[in-house]
Formats: sequence, structure tokens, C-alpha cells
Amino acid sequence: MIELLPQHQFDAFCRKWRIAELLYVGEVHLDFDDDARDAHRFIAKFRPDARWGYFDVFDMEDELSRTLGVPVQILSRDGIKKGRESAFRIQDAAVLHRD
Repeated sequence: MIELLPQHQFDAFCRKWRIAELLYVGEVHLDFDDDARDAHRFIAKFRPDARWGYFDVFDMEDELSRTLGVPVQILSRDGIKKGRESAFRIQDAAVLHRD
């Protein structure tokens, strides 16, 4: 388990990036061809006014990774298909922020 931030820091991060809900799933092993690594997975549900692109998510991951000192992966809650929630362990996730 990573050392989590004080609540006000998660709240500030979520306000900046227009995240309505941020979940912490835990550490997962990512295996992308020749780039295998462990990362801490977060799932974000964005506010309706958030219009982030693919590279914006990289910026979010980079910011959170630098703040926590560990590699992170941020997935969009809307991008996870219904019925696939169990594959991402959403039911076991810890809520870090909720509007």
C-alpha cells in the first residue's frame, strides 16, 4: 500500500482536473509488450464539463506519480464497460474523493 496524501491534497488534485470521484484500486502489474512494470491504479469519474484528451490523462498520471513518488495509472470510469467492473476490482476500491 502506498502512503496516501492528506485529503485536502486529493481534493485539490480532483478540483484541478475536474474529477467528480477518484477511486484507488491498488497496485497492479502492467505488461505492455517490452514495458512491464507495477503501478498504482486509480479510477476517475470526470465531471460533465471536463473535456480531457488522451495526453491530458498522461499529464494527470505524471502529476500524481510525482506527488506520490510511485508509478500510477489513471483509468476513466466511463471507459470501463458495464459488466467489466469486476476485472478492474472497482467493488473493492477505496474512495479518495467524491463531490
